[in-house]
Amino acid sequence: MVGGVILASGMSERFGQNKLLMPLGHQSIVENVIDQAIESKLKGVYLVYGHHEREFEEIARKKGISLIYNPDYALGQSKSVKKAVENIEGDVQGLMFLLGDQPFIGKKTINLLIDTFSHYPQDIVLPTFNGNRGNPVIFSQSFFEEMKTLQGDKGAREIIKKYPHRIVKVPIAEEMENYDIDTQEDYQKAIEYRRDQDGSL
Repeated sequence: MVGGVILASGMSERFGQNKLLMPLGHQSIVENVIDQAIESKLKGVYLVYGHHEREFEEIARKKGISLIYNPDYALGQSKSVKKAVENIEGDVQGLMFLLGDQPFIGKKTINLLIDTFSHYPQDIVLPTFNGNRGNPVIFSQSFFEEMKTLQGDKGAREIIKKYPHRIVKVPIAEEMENYDIDTQEDYQKAIEYRRDQDGSL
């Protein structure tokens, strides 16, 4: 059983405002991620937040997902990872960490990663495109204790770096599923891509 954690407590410093709440399509960037997570095989979807409390609490109510508050959000992504593990660890065999600024991740890819993890339940499962690693990443419960000791803004990347022999790579077909929004230029590109997607439906 794999739980889903959407990381949404970043400072959005390069963007200049909270990028996750910016509109993309008919809803916010982070809601695009939430919808795909909800529709997937994930057993429970949790959103880790630290600021813009009112907005995220309203989104969580509307979508029917759980919230995990991270008061130390300014100290880096590792604090959000730690909070998630502490709150969920007893209920799952693994945790999938999704980035709130990757709005084009699809439920099919999420399910493919979960299905792969079922064959490698002690390892780390992640997607690749043209050999490049991406997100979301599933971590086995065997890493949870170590994840609770992480520091800084690298999140769980230190775990991935430390255990290359325990990484299971899953090739994906769509490069844009790994597209993350960091700047205003990234956001404009995402708007154009979504517009093209909607126009082809």
